[in-house]
This record gives sequence, C-alpha cells and structure tokens, in this order.
Amino acid sequence: AKSIGLDSLRVAEAMTKMPFSFVSNATQSFITAVVAGAINTTQAVAEVLFDAATRRELPAIVKELGIINRTVAKSLQHEIGGAAPRFLQKTAGVVLKPFEWVERFNQAVAARAGQLATLRLSRKLERTGRLAPREWRWLKNSDLDIEAIKARGGGLLPQEVRRASWGVLDRTQFLARPTAMPYIMRRDPLMRLVFQMKTFAALATIAITDEVVREV
Repeated sequence: AKSIGLDSLRVAEAMTKMPFSFVSNATQSFITAVVAGAINTTQAVAEVLFDAATRRELPAIVKELGIINRTVAKSLQHEIGGAAPRFLQKTAGVVLKPFEWVERFNQAVAARAGQLATLRLSRKLERTGRLAPREWRWLKNSDLDIEAIKARGGGLLPQEVRRASWGVLDRTQFLARPTAMPYIMRRDPLMRLVFQMKTFAALATIAITDEVVREV
C-alpha cells in the first residue's frame, strides 16, 4: 500500500509539473552545444529536422545506438510509474507525450552532434597524429581509451566513434534509466518521490562545470 501511494504521488507530480516542460526542455540542446560544439550541434539539428521532414527517418547513428526504442521507452515508463494504478500510468503517458517527443529530438541531436565532433577529431588524428590536451580529455570523457588510441596511431575505429557518440549523449541528456540513477534515488518508493525531477539541474551544472569552468 505504501508503494502504491507514493508511486501514485510521483506520477501525479509528473503530470502536474511536466506537461508544459517540453518548452523549456527544447533548450536542452544548449548543453549539447557546450559539450559537442555549437557548429556540430547546429548541423545535427538541421540534419535531424531535414531527415525527419524529407525521408521520415532519423540519422543512422540514432538507429545504431538504439535510442528510439519503444520497448525501452515502455520499460522506463513502468520504472517511473512503479506500483501506481494502471489507469494513472496510462493517463500520464498521454499527458506527457509532448515532453517525450522533445526528449527524443534532443537525444537524436545529441547523438549526431557527438558523432560529428568525434569524426572531426578522428580526421585530425589521421592528418597530424596529434590532438590538443583538451581534445584528448574530451575523448576520455566520452568513454574512450585514449592510451590505446595513442599507442595504435591513426584515426578512431568505427566502434570508438559510436562509443564516443553515446558518451556525448549520456553526458548531455542524463538518460532516465535505472542504472544512471544513484542508488539512494531508486532504492524505495519514498526516495524516488523525494528525488524526482531534482537531478537535471544538478547534472546540468556538473556537465557545464566539466566542459567550461574546469577547462578555463
């Protein structure tokens, strides 16, 4: 009964606070621009919009990373809803559709921008064999083994480009999957209620601090 009550409160809070948050969420690509670069992000936005409008599909990297996956999305909705009544979860799914659409757009942009940024560094490595210290740190923060890359020489491997693209996505979109949540936030219904919608500001601050403040 405790889980049902607390999870119902979580869903109700999401339904009352998030229906119009898609407007502010549309600015999340600003964080992508901070991490992946303004030029890469602008190009990614244009490509995502153009591909969706003309070919009704998304950039290949989005499919390769499995970002737009309805099964995963349903699993996450179930995780958020917890033990809340089924009708409440279904209502929340309808109310929060605009937010979900914008979130998917943001993720597609982040994946493509990350790919563009990584490919440009790969081409630089192929031409010169060197990167600036900040660029090596960027690759490391994108979850790549920079020592192995230095030892091997040449550009990045396709799997490394995909991994770095995912790294940028993870660093900018703060994906709402259970493994990305601190244990205290998901260990019981009360903690999920207390910490709901309080992680974005903290994670955004960390991302901007890592990319801007610490690089100055």
